[in-house]
Amino acid sequence: MKEIDQAKNRILASDEWLRVKGCDGVYALGDCTIKQRKIMDDILDIFKAADKNNSGTLTVEEFRDVMDDIILRYPQVELYLKKEHLDLTTLLKDSQGNMRKEIDIEGFKLALSHADSQVKTLPATAQVASQ
Repeated sequence: MKEIDQAKNRILASDEWLRVKGCDGVYALGDCTIKQRKIMDDILDIFKAADKNNSGTLTVEEFRDVMDDIILRYPQVELYLKKEHLDLTTLLKDSQGNMRKEIDIEGFKLALSHADSQVKTLPATAQVASQ
């Protein structure tokens, strides 16, 4: 387990496709924990893909389109929104509470930075299967 940097875990850690962390080409069967990706790890790539006209900002429409994809790929965003009783439009507000017509990369990072705090390492899959 030390060779694949999993000595601290009691069970195998895998990604969402059940690839064993630290072992290329090895997939897990049975009980393992899934390490959820953090949105901030991919934020720049997400922003670039969403910025259809390469303006350096996202319009409200571009923001909403990408948020639908983000919520599917990063479940912690939806958990954060529900926990804080927020909706997508709330994320578009500036620090004074005014609605923005466009959002730049820094605003995008700020809007989504708190969502990663909702990431929890779940126990073995069989233990949470009913959830």
